[in-house]
Amino acid sequence: MDKCFLESEHKMCCCNCTHQIKIMKNPSNENDYANGTISSIMGYGCQVPGWNGTIFMDREHSMCEEYDEK
Repeated sequence: MDKCFLESEHKMCCCNCTHQIKIMKNPSNENDYANGTISSIMGYGCQVPGWNGTIFMDREHSMCEEYDEK
């Protein structure tokens, strides 16, 4: 994990949230951004239970209203 750039708000950062997941690349994706090995991180997602979808983030550190500490 990279050092949290939201150090003053570290406990509320997405990097410490139970809802954050890694989104991996896939070699069959046609988009250059998403094409790669399945061990390569494309970005991060927020999967809050009860939501019908995942919110995509291009970095590990962010903040939102659905924070739930690990």
